[in-house]
Amino acid sequence: MQTYNPQRLFGTSVKASRNQLGISQEILAERSKLHRTYISDAERGACNPSLKTILRLAQALEVSVSTLFPAALEHWRPNDPRGNDLGPHSVDILIGPQALDHL
Repeated sequence: MQTYNPQRLFGTSVKASRNQLGISQEILAERSKLHRTYISDAERGACNPSLKTILRLAQALEVSVSTLFPAALEHWRPNDPRGNDLGPHSVDILIGPQALDHL
């Protein structure tokens, strides 16, 4: 059974988007103001990018943040403890108590 590895799947999506633009890791690094070795690590799934980094990568790749995740989500089906089929694009979102104050 293959385990869900969000970093690796996100990295695959970043690499696919970069290749679709036809740019190198160096150019992506320059556009996103990240180090080239960080881009390499991200594409290999060897790092856990912060939300700020994800936003920078999406902007540099000229895509929305959400477009970097569907490729990862199609490989993962969440399990509902009640046995319901949640579908291939269902995700859980955790909201901290501070965020609830603003709802």
